[in-house]
Amino acid sequence: MMPRITNFAYCHDTIIENNQVEVINLAQVLEAVDGVMNFSIVFTLTDFNLRQDHIGYLEFLNPKEEVIFETERFYLEKEEGISGNERVASGATLGMSFNNVLYEGPGVYSMDIIVDDERIARFSIPVIVTKVGEKYD
Repeated sequence: MMPRITNFAYCHDTIIENNQVEVINLAQVLEAVDGVMNFSIVFTLTDFNLRQDHIGYLEFLNPKEEVIFETERFYLEKEEGISGNERVASGATLGMSFNNVLYEGPGVYSMDIIVDDERIARFSIPVIVTKVGEKYD
């Protein structure tokens, strides 16, 4: 079974408490202020095999599709005691914040989600330049 993403959002911040995710200010564009971007993402990963461990990470790409940064690995550990024929639902919601990401020029940036060394999704978003104290509406 190939893992898949059932939702993904760029936003200004996320709060995750007691297995609840609060998304603060969904973003249709990212803003670069003084040459850097600050943003968060939230996504849900489903349909991964619970009978084996999985390793994932994210890559953020500039408009030339060059990797700006790669996150630390996240781990999804196998569930013990699952029989070979048993159907089991799997899912995990993750939230991450990114601060002081260098702005590398105008255009559309992308976030790749990689699980077990395979890119399973790409989510793109335009980036605009704003001045300190100015907000995009």
